[in-house]
Amino acid sequence: MTQFNPVSQPAGGQASFIAVDWGTTNLRAFLMNQDGHIQAQRDSDRGMLKLGSAEFENVLSDLLGDWLTPDLPIYMAGMVGSRGGWQEVPYQHCPIKLDDLSDHLFWLTTSLPNKVAIVPGLRGTGVAGLLDVMRGEETQLLGALDWLEGQGRSDESPVFCLHWNSL
Repeated sequence: MTQFNPVSQPAGGQASFIAVDWGTTNLRAFLMNQDGHIQAQRDSDRGMLKLGSAEFENVLSDLLGDWLTPDLPIYMAGMVGSRGGWQEVPYQHCPIKLDDLSDHLFWLTTSLPNKVAIVPGLRGTGVAGLLDVMRGEETQLLGALDWLEGQGRSDESPVFCLHWNSL
C-alpha cells in the first residue's frame, strides 16, 4: 500500500532532489529542498523482498508520480543496492570521508526522466574485529552529521552506535 504524507513546506522550499530509502520490507521517498528539509514523503510496503528484478523501476515510478521531473535527481540507499535489489553496488571500505562517498554513486540507466543513483553500502572491521556492513544506515549518519554541522558542531568527532532493532 502506498501512502502520501505531505510535510509542511519550510522556507526556501524549492525541491532540489529525491531521497529514497528502499529496504527489505518498505520503500520511503522524501522530496527534499536544497537545505535538506523534507517537503513531502511517500511510503510503500513494496520492499525489495516483495519484488522481482524487473519490477523496481515501475514501483519507483508509481510511488513518485508527479515528482518525476528531469530537474530532480533521485538518490537511493538501502537494500536496493544489494545482491537481491535493483542493482548490486559494491560496498565501499571504511573509513571513508562522507564527501568521498558521492564519488562512488552508481548511476542507473532507466526510462525515468530523473537521473537515478544508488548510494553504496559501507563495510569495515567492527569493534570485535569482525567484518561489518551497512547499506541504509549510512543515510541516517549523513543526516546526523548534517544536523551537527547545522548546530555549529562540525568540529566534533562524534561516535555513532546503531542498533539494528532501533532503526
